[in-house]
Amino acid sequence: MATGYTSVVKDGISFSQFALRCAHAVGEPVELRDSGLGSPIPEFKPCDYHQKELEKAKERLACLRKMDATAADVSAEAEWVRLSADHIRCVTAKRDLRAKYEAMLKQVEAWVPPTYDHQGLKRFMTEQLTSSIDSDCSERYDAEFAPKHLTGPAVLARELATAQKNIYYHTAEYAKEVACCAERNEWVRALRESLPQEENHVSRRKARNDGQCAGSHRKTYAVGIRQQGQS
Repeated sequence: MATGYTSVVKDGISFSQFALRCAHAVGEPVELRDSGLGSPIPEFKPCDYHQKELEKAKERLACLRKMDATAADVSAEAEWVRLSADHIRCVTAKRDLRAKYEAMLKQVEAWVPPTYDHQGLKRFMTEQLTSSIDSDCSERYDAEFAPKHLTGPAVLARELATAQKNIYYHTAEYAKEVACCAERNEWVRALRESLPQEENHVSRRKARNDGQCAGSHRKTYAVGIRQQGQS
């Protein structure tokens, strides 16, 4: 039975075309496996995500280094106010949800199953509510992870360390991305050089023919315009 890779052999494709088609399945660049079998193999370029994040981290570090003690204190106080408000909202939401769960649980506990076969339903409803209360409404870690009121110098030192860590991380990751793309392109280059080059000649001849056809159309169009002008 023909596969997606062999189905075009009957059409008379060349060995090079068949090899490039199969490269989409087993090629070193995994991106080829998500592209169409008949699509050309592209030149791989590094993603610019880490490069952009690196620039952001550098800008952040430069901004932090210009921050004086007063600005650091203001930033720390603003952070404390924001985090405290977030913490209060989180705890309040948990307590509101717990009240709703427990109200429903009381109704379930008060419900009398109409038959023996309905007792399993009551147990299931009870289990669902108690497990949700435990997972959604627990406050066991809220006190431990409550925001701390840090001083300006402490916040500044933390942010400087974070910015420097981000610079190191994104520099390393972008270098990996560049190296990975170079390896993928080298794999494709080596593959192409190992294959017969008849497709290149066919492609160039087709390009020349297309250019001649386009030139003929332009000449015909120009003659038509002149004839219209003379009439």
